[in-house]
Amino acid sequence: MNWRNLQILRAVLDTGGYAEAAAVIGLSHATVRRCVQRLEDRLGAPLFVHSPAGLTPTPVARALVPNLDALAAGAADFARLASAPVESAAGVVRVISQPLVPIERLDHPWAELQAAHPALTLRIGVEGDFDWTRFAAGCADVASTREPAPDDEIFQSTPSRTIRSGLYAHRRFIEAFGTPESIEDLARFAFVGPRDVTTLKFVYDQIGVSLDSLDFAFRSDQSRARRAAIRAGVGIGIRPVLESEREPDLVRVLPDRASRFVPWVVSRREVNDLRRVSLVVEAMVRGLGDQDKTGAGSAE
Repeated sequence: MNWRNLQILRAVLDTGGYAEAAAVIGLSHATVRRCVQRLEDRLGAPLFVHSPAGLTPTPVARALVPNLDALAAGAADFARLASAPVESAAGVVRVISQPLVPIERLDHPWAELQAAHPALTLRIGVEGDFDWTRFAAGCADVASTREPAPDDEIFQSTPSRTIRSGLYAHRRFIEAFGTPESIEDLARFAFVGPRDVTTLKFVYDQIGVSLDSLDFAFRSDQSRARRAAIRAGVGIGIRPVLESEREPDLVRVLPDRASRFVPWVVSRREVNDLRRVSLVVEAMVRGLGDQDKTGAGSAE
């Protein structure tokens, strides 16, 4: 059973059809169908139920998904490790981030890093359901997280600088709807937040706001999308203080209320000896957290 056949099966599971999977992986419909049939013959059980609406995975197929994901992570990890020599600043580094860790703060460090090392390739993503087990298995090399890793033998955790967050709205929103006068008054106003607002609970708890009292008019797990919604005047939202103070059209709501947390940069110890990984970790530690114009960390 070769890896290519398992990739084809994963594509069919993801797309729900032979033709759709064939288009994604660049093979013919017949090749994809024959591959699935061979896997079914080898397993001695059907993998899909056929219907006019498409293919429905059987319990056997669904049971294979965790193994397929683990194999895919392992194959991707091997490909990254083999992309350049250990001492080289070239090659591929994959970075993932938990929601609320402001990955956009890394734009400038990334630019500096890639200007100095143009053969370095960064692959960056945000994972709403962050899984330490998948990370350990090789789904990424470095992560930005809200807490240190649970296992120091597998991971190395490095704290960045404190991030202060507060409630902000665009000036247009304030002009249209007024300014909240108290925590209790926030219930009258529209809010911007992630799809799963419980991911913000620790921030709102520090500020003193009950999630049950808020009306979320816009939800996205992408911090850039939430920032754009706040700038567009959709509602009030959580924003890092330092960045927001640089935007004159953003107004701090209840300025005596703030949240603070320290983002962590976590790497897998088995790839720490790769120069390209250590360069990325250093850039992330520099880039995350509050900094003034000189790059010094916030004292708060």
